[in-house]
Formats: sequence, structure tokens, C-alpha cells
Amino acid sequence: MDIPEFLLNPDKQKEDDNAIMEIVKELSGMLGIIRKPVRGIVWSEVTSFPLDWPEFALRGELALRSELKEKLTPIEWRPLLASSLVLETRFRGRERLLRIYVLFSVAISIYLTVSFFFFLIGLLPGPLSGASGRGYASLILLFFFAASYLLIAIPEPYFRRLRLRADQMACEEFGTRQDLLSVLKKLDELSISPGGRITKLISSAPPISRRIQNLAS
Repeated sequence: MDIPEFLLNPDKQKEDDNAIMEIVKELSGMLGIIRKPVRGIVWSEVTSFPLDWPEFALRGELALRSELKEKLTPIEWRPLLASSLVLETRFRGRERLLRIYVLFSVAISIYLTVSFFFFLIGLLPGPLSGASGRGYASLILLFFFAASYLLIAIPEPYFRRLRLRADQMACEEFGTRQDLLSVLKKLDELSISPGGRITKLISSAPPISRRIQNLAS
């Protein structure tokens, strides 16, 4: 079995991480952002954020997907970091609004489901039991997931457009269009799964192929 390069040469991985943090510092300066230096890099196995959008965590760390460890050089990370920085700084309020909206959507879905449950109870001639009880439970679960999906899906196209706009702005600010196109094509060829169904549902990020199309048009 092949041993990953970063295990054979941990110093090389540390050098790459430091180089990535220096790139963030450089890009922040070019954007005129006054921010604390990145405390460190976390190679996350969590798929709650998109593969192609580095995440600036609240603790001051930079989260990168572990599937991309050793796959990209620090220079290849640069255009991805540029777009993420533009998104975080220029559209920070709207991104936070999306997260708040998602939480409210779940709460509203629960409220609607409970109301639907009591509505069904009012229609029943007797208590729930056996197969009929399981059938109604399945119907209530289906109602919850349908309500959640609709509430979250309604604003999703708008927030995906924000990310595409962040790409355009980053290209204008840093001249990263060709570099970003190249690295996105490389990621697309890797065919790494973006995550499960829930991740796809709550993600506000366009697919990599859509980013490529947007930059090439």
C-alpha cells in the first residue's frame, strides 16, 4: 500500500500549509482587509462545506477538505482562496443571512409538521395503531422533509449566484481567471464526491462545472 507523501515527509506538508497561510495574508492585503493572521490549517473530513470553497472558520483557522491533501500545490490553492476571501468579505452579511434562514427554515418546518400532525389527528375516527399508525408516521416524515426542502430551495439560486459573482470579482481584483479555470478543471477531473444528499440540499454553492461555465463565458 502506498504511504501518503505528507506522512513520509511531514515537514513538506508543514511548508505547504505555511505557504497557503502566506497566500491568504497576501490576498487579504491586496483586498485591503485588516484581519488576524490565519491561526492554522485544518484538513477537514467533514463535507458540510464545498470541496472547491475553502472555509474560514470562526476560530481563525482555514478549513480545507482532506480529500485535496497533496492534490493541489499552494499556488493552485491561490485562486480558490481569492474567491473565498471575496465571498467572505464582500458578501459576508448575505452568507450569514443564508445560515440564519436555514435554521429558521428547519424551525418553521417543525412547526408546520406539528400542525399537520394535529390536523391529521383531528380527522381520525380513533387512535393510531398498527399499520395505519406507521403509514401516518411515514406521511408526517414525508411532509417534514418536503417542507424543509421547499423552504431551503427557494433562496438557493440567489446565494449560488453570489458565489459566481465572487468568482468574477476575484478575477477582476487578482487576475486569477485562467488559474481558477485550470484548478477547477483539475478538481472536476478528480471526480471527488461532494457529499451526501443532505449536504447537497443545504449547500449554497454551484457545482464545479457551473463555476467553469461561468468563468469561460
